[in-house]
Amino acid sequence: NFEILPLAAAIDYLRIVLVSALSTASERIVKLLETPWSRLPTGLVPPSTPGSGETADDAAAPAEAGLSYLAIVVQSLAAEARLLGQPVSFELASTAHAEGIEDRTVMASLGVRRLDEMVDLGRRIASIELVVAAQAAELRAIEPLGRGTAEAVRLVRRVVPYLGPRDAVPDVEPLVELVAEGSFAVL
Repeated sequence: NFEILPLAAAIDYLRIVLVSALSTASERIVKLLETPWSRLPTGLVPPSTPGSGETADDAAAPAEAGLSYLAIVVQSLAAEARLLGQPVSFELASTAHAEGIEDRTVMASLGVRRLDEMVDLGRRIASIELVVAAQAAELRAIEPLGRGTAEAVRLVRRVVPYLGPRDAVPDVEPLVELVAEGSFAVL
């Protein structure tokens, strides 16, 4: 009989490697959002500008957390990826058929299904990282950006607006669709 265990183990290994990549991306995002690491405002919220119409009471009001909420989301996604990355190929179930033929059932199909879920989580983490990185690049205001970076920021801003001092956290879902389409693959 065909032995599926090497394929199941390879799928497990791919998921384990993906966990490492997604956890690393999660840590980069968290660090970009924190002033001690990025030297940018916490949550990447731009400072209010004079003449913006804000009163002294507005300035004294607690600032929104900006993109910091995305750190919570991305850490949750990375935790889910870590759970999905647990190996399953060692779960062997032997079956004996009426004809006396013995087969071993490995969980390759479960591994593939988990890999598919992890790829979806990866798209979401990548989308959040793109939003955070675009905001950080724009706050740094270093011009000109490299050709690929400038194009990536342009693609992000096509579907996710720049976060102003009092804006709500933007919806990242349209960017997830762009990532899934491969829009960033040629940069």
